[in-house]
Amino acid sequence: MGRVKVEVKRIQDKKRRQVTFSKRKNGLIKKAGDLAVLCDVEVALFINSSTGIPYQFSTAQSLRQILERYVRHVEEEAAISNIVNEAKAHDELKDINGEGGSLLKMVERQLKGEYIELLNIAQLIQLENQLNYLLRETRNRKTQVLMDTVAAMNEKAKQLRQENDAMENKVTEQ
Repeated sequence: MGRVKVEVKRIQDKKRRQVTFSKRKNGLIKKAGDLAVLCDVEVALFINSSTGIPYQFSTAQSLRQILERYVRHVEEEAAISNIVNEAKAHDELKDINGEGGSLLKMVERQLKGEYIELLNIAQLIQLENQLNYLLRETRNRKTQVLMDTVAAMNEKAKQLRQENDAMENKVTEQ
């Protein structure tokens, strides 16, 4: 006789649910071990029970090594993806703006809504980040110019006060 197909849904009875969890957990760990042996791969398995107990299984010397390798791989993929997306966005923006298009022209076009429909969400986010960066840089430069101007005016006021005092001393001496 064959096995009965089990309907996959939450088991209401807590005791049956715990027994099923234990059996299926052990079966999953056995399958992970078989996969590692048959395919010569490293397998890491994490399971958190409903009671909060964590279970782990690893076919490598160290679970940490597998995790570090996984994280490194994901970061490398993300970096490559970002580079490819930035290159595509740069090429598309270059096509939109023309080879010699300036950032100011691009911003003006974006503000007018020209070509905005050609940009995807990643490009819009990148454009927003670039605009935010330029806005911060502009504000920093404006603040620096204002501070320099205030310092120059204070110096000029100090110099004028000294000249005024010198003239008052001359007038009082006469």
